[in-house]
Amino acid sequence: MTNNCLMNKSAFLIFMLLLALTACNPNQPTNLAQVLRADTAINALVPQKAVLEILDTNFVFVEGPVWKSDGSLLFSDIPADRIIRWHPVEAFSDYLNPSQQTNGLAYDKDNNLIMCSHGARAVIRQQADGTLTYLAHKYQGKRLNSPNDLVIASSGALYFTDPSWGLKDLEQSADKELSFNGVYVLLNDSLILIDSTLWRPNGITLSPDQRTLYVSDMFVNNVGNIKTLYQYTLDENGMPISKKLNTVTGASDEILRQEGGFDGIKTDIHGNLYCTGPHGIVVLNASGNYLGTIRTPLSPANCGWGDEDFKTLYITARRHVYRIRLNVQGFMPLREI
Repeated sequence: MTNNCLMNKSAFLIFMLLLALTACNPNQPTNLAQVLRADTAINALVPQKAVLEILDTNFVFVEGPVWKSDGSLLFSDIPADRIIRWHPVEAFSDYLNPSQQTNGLAYDKDNNLIMCSHGARAVIRQQADGTLTYLAHKYQGKRLNSPNDLVIASSGALYFTDPSWGLKDLEQSADKELSFNGVYVLLNDSLILIDSTLWRPNGITLSPDQRTLYVSDMFVNNVGNIKTLYQYTLDENGMPISKKLNTVTGASDEILRQEGGFDGIKTDIHGNLYCTGPHGIVVLNASGNYLGTIRTPLSPANCGWGDEDFKTLYITARRHVYRIRLNVQGFMPLREI
């Protein structure tokens, strides 16, 4: 055997060894997604060989991912008090530091960044020149609790949740001025209370026709295999005219047996719901039927659509940020499809 042949054989063996080691390494940033498929309908949404990519694992507690028009992702690291920007070429950098402990993020029709701020207990707008303006910080003369998440309709109506997560001692906080945790809409500069009966309203999103508002509630008795979503039917002005409770059960699915309710929620252009739940993204169809779960290494807190075609779901999960390519396009009211 010639020296060249021996060298080629050795190189091939080294390559195969490295490939095997890579496949066995659980710390690799890219892995085939683990998907619990309870209904075959999920196959049209999540590819059989979908890849869950880990973008980074060095944060404190991340939330509120939103896609930026320059091809980057913004998300909040609440305890670190900063908004982080990630770009596929430029990697990670600080976008706003300090950020007043922002949580949910969104862009309005004028491409201004709208932020739910725990630290300021307000919904804040950042204009192109960096100027910050409070859009909502009091209801009937009393300070809000800690605005958590938001969604902006194409009409400009801004819906947001206001639990007590950002207050020390939560509902028992001495700084809490309102007697309830609310769901609001900011409509034509008027702050209107939609619901004051939920325990801890959390994630919030709209259906593709923008006639249904979904709100997750991490209620105190949420144990076992029960997960709840409230849905509000909206009139032509964006105001709720009815309320319905959706209870999601799935005894055969180990994810839904985990304690804890849904956090952030999003919809796709067909009305399917993507709910951040214990240990994964719980996928429901537009009728609220359970389709399956995209498992994640850490329990996710929120998710958001991104990339040019809006077919990538970005997921914030405690210290981690993930992304996964899906077969379906995500929905955002102010994005032209």
